[in-house]
Amino acid sequence: MGLLIPADYDTRLIDNVTERRVVENLRDRLSDSWYIIPRLDIATAKRPFEVDVLIFHQDYGIAGIEVKGGRLRVDDGEWYRGSDILEPPLPGKHKMHAMSCVNASVNTTTVFNISKYNMPSHCPTAKT
Repeated sequence: MGLLIPADYDTRLIDNVTERRVVENLRDRLSDSWYIIPRLDIATAKRPFEVDVLIFHQDYGIAGIEVKGGRLRVDDGEWYRGSDILEPPLPGKHKMHAMSCVNASVNTTTVFNISKYNMPSHCPTAKT
């Protein structure tokens, strides 16, 4: 079973049904060497970002998951749900920017202590 961070995180607090289903499936299907952070908010000097689900493993790395429910399609680089363009476009530079901040902040030598930061200039300054 994947480990939620924080450990007592109540998935019922995730108001988006699709995101809740993804988090619960990851929790129930991954081994306990995987860590799951639902709804990670990251603020930079330029703008805030949200990573719907962040998973990481000491040996396999880190992945940010953007969750979208329903039927999606991509046409000429634009993401659509039905005839509606999804804003902001996905996966989008903003998600890659947010993930670069997350990747830089995770101390790869210890999963339990992510308070050691080596942040790129576009990421917020970490306080330890």
